[in-house]
Amino acid sequence: MDVDTGAQAAPGGGAVIVFKQITPGRLKPDVFRQEILNELRKVETQIVKDYAKTTATWNHKPSFEHGIRFPKGSPGVFVETTDKIYGYVTYGTKPHIITAKSGGLLVFQSGYKAKTAPKVIGSTAGGAFGDTVYARVVHHPGTEAREFHETILEKWEPLFAEHMQDALDRGAQKCGHGIG
Repeated sequence: MDVDTGAQAAPGGGAVIVFKQITPGRLKPDVFRQEILNELRKVETQIVKDYAKTTATWNHKPSFEHGIRFPKGSPGVFVETTDKIYGYVTYGTKPHIITAKSGGLLVFQSGYKAKTAPKVIGSTAGGAFGDTVYARVVHHPGTEAREFHETILEKWEPLFAEHMQDALDRGAQKCGHGIG
């Protein structure tokens, strides 16, 4: 409401307060929708960058499908892959036996430094090192889950809400309903 206190003097020397009604403009759903879509695209780009960080030092480069969804008022971003190796790393593996094919030998180096760590969005230098080993069977100890999906989700859940609120605030401002 607008308040105008200087228009008239009241009897007895006081001021008269005049209230004027403010009628806001109509809401424009298309403006809000466009702001949300623009923000979803920005968030999608940043989330995809986080996934890329998890494999930045890998020789094997998994591909990620990604996009935005905006069904009936529930905006969202999705990132997914069907890459088996990425699945083994992010979800981990149990101890297992690896056997050479058709009477051959497994050939590998004796040491290995992981390029990723659990609950870390990123990857570092690492890989195989040491003497060459030949074996018919290996008892692999398994791989600790890196939990990339969960870690990225934990990072982005609160940020996503903030980004969507920013989009709504911009939409309200453009429609004449913003505060500021």
